[in-house]
Amino acid sequence: MLPYFKEVLSSYTETLQLLWEVDEAGSNCTVVRADNCDFCMASSDPFFKINDFTVGNPSSKGISTKERQNRNLEETVLPSPNVIFAKPQIKFVCISDTHMRLYPKDVLNIPLGDVLLHAGDFSMKGNLPEIEYFNQLLGQFPHPVKVVIAGNHESCLDSTRRRIKKPVSMQHMLKTFGVEHPRDLLTNCIYLQEESVIVSGIKIYGAPWSPLYCSTAFQLDRGQPLAEKWDKIPDNVDILMTHCPPYGICDTYGEHPDQHAGCEELLNVLQTRISPKVHVFGHIHEGYGETKKGGVHFINASMCTRGYRPINPAIVFELDNPLYQPDHSSNESEGSN
Repeated sequence: MLPYFKEVLSSYTETLQLLWEVDEAGSNCTVVRADNCDFCMASSDPFFKINDFTVGNPSSKGISTKERQNRNLEETVLPSPNVIFAKPQIKFVCISDTHMRLYPKDVLNIPLGDVLLHAGDFSMKGNLPEIEYFNQLLGQFPHPVKVVIAGNHESCLDSTRRRIKKPVSMQHMLKTFGVEHPRDLLTNCIYLQEESVIVSGIKIYGAPWSPLYCSTAFQLDRGQPLAEKWDKIPDNVDILMTHCPPYGICDTYGEHPDQHAGCEELLNVLQTRISPKVHVFGHIHEGYGETKKGGVHFINASMCTRGYRPINPAIVFELDNPLYQPDHSSNESEGSN
């Protein structure tokens, strides 16, 4: 292991021990202190039963495509990576919720592919040393393109929350790390925060929001506040990356199959306005897996279990490369002989 990784990881050993008590088999987990965890859902949060993709309980209606156009919602599209995939299909490798439990030695266990997608919660405490560690780790992955969004653990990337939490300390840390904004540390990936990027003709949109329950980063009240965020998703997105799942899809929470922690407003947008080919998310560790509903491939790529054991494998999918142009010259030359 590189010395840099050893130095960073050693500083979090005590934190992880304070957060979790795991038995020797690693199968049971007891919450000791969960100030910033993924499963301290408030008991007052609503849970609903859902039996079909067309059934939802959104507390706020999203806008239609026409309304979106009338509002002139601006879309931020980042520069496309200077990568050309001369192949008919592009392989995407999905991971999420790695929570500082992904180490350099684990890179070999991640499937090879063209584009690596990380749907947030790559940190635990969300501070700059963790962001820098994650960026260094990304540099070890061989995937030509890496696209990342934040989750509710990446507190230093949430500028609204940062203004409230110790701004002087944050200014000192930024000065120490030599960046103007924490996202500037993510030099080994394309970081999306309510932004799009087009990779070989495939549009990817990423947003970090999730329903409020622990007052952590990028969290908003259910209803209109979240609906306004999802209204920003462009109509023509091919791959949607959000940190939280839509309500009722790979979002089962706890031990009961009828308890769902996903976002109703996000589900409503998927039902009424947008139809991505793939929707990648995480956040609810127990919801890991994939399913296809309404023509959309849904993927909960959480690598960590509820007990923060990073045992779930990456999930891989392929999409046709819209920019691929077969080379017919060899066939034509063979035919002329």
